[in-house]
Amino acid sequence: MVKKLLMIFLPLLLLCGCTAVEPNDKYLVSLMGVEETAEGVSLNFKYTDLSDNSSAKAVEGKGKTVTEAAANITLSLDRSPSLSHCEAVVFAENIGTTLFYETVYFCRKNELPLKLRLAVAKDIKPLFSEESSVSGVDISEMLKVAYSYHGIGGHTALYEIETAINLGEGFALPYFEAGGERLRLSGLGLYRNCAFVKKIGIKESRTYVKNKNISGEINFESRGQ
Repeated sequence: MVKKLLMIFLPLLLLCGCTAVEPNDKYLVSLMGVEETAEGVSLNFKYTDLSDNSSAKAVEGKGKTVTEAAANITLSLDRSPSLSHCEAVVFAENIGTTLFYETVYFCRKNELPLKLRLAVAKDIKPLFSEESSVSGVDISEMLKVAYSYHGIGGHTALYEIETAINLGEGFALPYFEAGGERLRLSGLGLYRNCAFVKKIGIKESRTYVKNKNISGEINFESRGQ
């Protein structure tokens, strides 16, 4: 009886194994960048090729929407990019409310991790230049360190931002400045209705975080740099 069962199920197991997608069959994206352009959206991926242990590479795709830009990136690569291990998304400071909402929806629809970290930068191009080795892992680790030393940068997960949006509350994202391989956390970017309001420095960021119970509206009106 056992032999008959093995004869039936063994071929099925082998077939299932053959159809599984191995990690080496895809590029693993660790960092995503979103920027608004006159034509629509510029989407950037920092990804790793596990098959040759090479350093992180960057690719850019453009389109009228985030989804279209992502599809164009896929078409330009010889393997599909996998977003399931993405560590961080960096928004260019200039993006509008519509694109912010659209990106959050894109992250949820494509099953990016709920603990995905969100951040903002004056200019995202240095992060995705050929000279830069910065990845989503680097940004995620920097935020953990910043939270430990300064009390800022820890509460930036996708699910936390979604909650703030649904409650109609203001929120803050870590504000990065970069140049070449150098990356620096320089404070927080304050948002209201998913629109960037202003940046505050590290010192004020500590005060902002300590006073989390104060409404975002008040913090947005406080002194800034």
